[in-house]
Amino acid sequence: MNSKAHDHLIAARIALLLDHYWFGRLAMHLQLREEKGIPTLAVDGKHIFYNPDFVLTLSPSLAQSAFVHEIMHCVSEHMLRLNGRNPKVWNMAGDYMINLVIKDAGFKLGDKWLIDEKYRDMSTEHIYDLLMKEIADGKRPAPQDDDQPGEAGMSFDEVRPGAQSAGEAVEAALEWKVNVQAATQMAKQHGKMPKALQRFMEEVEEPQVPWQVILQRFITETSRNDYNWSRPSKRMVAHGFVLPSLHSTSMGTLATGIDTSGSIDGPTLNAFAAEIIAAHASSHPEKLINIYCDAKVAHVDEISQGEEMPEFKAHGGGGTDFRPPFKWLEENDHKPACMVYLTDGYGPFPEEPPEYPVLWCMTTHVVPPWGEHVRIKV
Repeated sequence: MNSKAHDHLIAARIALLLDHYWFGRLAMHLQLREEKGIPTLAVDGKHIFYNPDFVLTLSPSLAQSAFVHEIMHCVSEHMLRLNGRNPKVWNMAGDYMINLVIKDAGFKLGDKWLIDEKYRDMSTEHIYDLLMKEIADGKRPAPQDDDQPGEAGMSFDEVRPGAQSAGEAVEAALEWKVNVQAATQMAKQHGKMPKALQRFMEEVEEPQVPWQVILQRFITETSRNDYNWSRPSKRMVAHGFVLPSLHSTSMGTLATGIDTSGSIDGPTLNAFAAEIIAAHASSHPEKLINIYCDAKVAHVDEISQGEEMPEFKAHGGGGTDFRPPFKWLEENDHKPACMVYLTDGYGPFPEEPPEYPVLWCMTTHVVPPWGEHVRIKV
């Protein structure tokens, strides 16, 4: 492996994480794979394949732009939406759409990257149809099988559908919807959502992803991914970057807050309970703490590993206040790995978020002031 090319891309990803948080967070979901047999770059939704010689021709700013370009292919689900179309023309259409978006976001484009203002605000499908018409009318040469990415008038990269079944392709698309939603929420909370992307992201603001998928992903990532600043990455220190190391740990305490003010009906509570039980079985927390709360903490169940799961049922039924469960955890010296809170969102939130991540499972369209959130539809 060419370590210089690899480190060049790693540095680009770090720069995105520090200066362009939304893109940087999404970049973490793509693994780097060197592939000398391709002319430039390729992406399949899980990997960025790169020719090391090509990567070393990119300036630091263009390396970031190339990373962003591949991310946008994944965000736009170009692997899944091909649907029998000419892959080279489809890739060109995707590039025309993407490059206008990332240019507006402030990224530099390469000399041969496809961009044309006449395609602004068009979908990839619309651009594809226009390109095919130009080819049919003789106004644009038809791409040939031996055309290579990066040639004049061609895409500089390659979008790969991947050798996966239809089910795996749909699952990969769902994963990217979840990734995008999480990155968007966190970027907005930190004031780092690119303005140029806000209109583009309106279509994925509330993706049609089963809330169960988001809940499971939230708990799984929390249980297995632990960045530790006390043990910085030795590889990155060698290159002048002090970053936390990533190591795997067993999950500590999983806390749930359950709004029992009367707004959560039986089917919703049952569906939520089933998913928490499933998450408990898969993530193996040391302890599960279920906190039932209306205007005050009405009931608490503490379940250690190996103990039988108690029945989820409503306790209380008065007003609504989301602050008592967090205060109860603090007063009882519990520091959970994460907390999942089921509620309609109508009530006072704590002014400051806790040190642990929180996922609000909302039965309404209320957006919490902090933490991640997902809309529950039963």
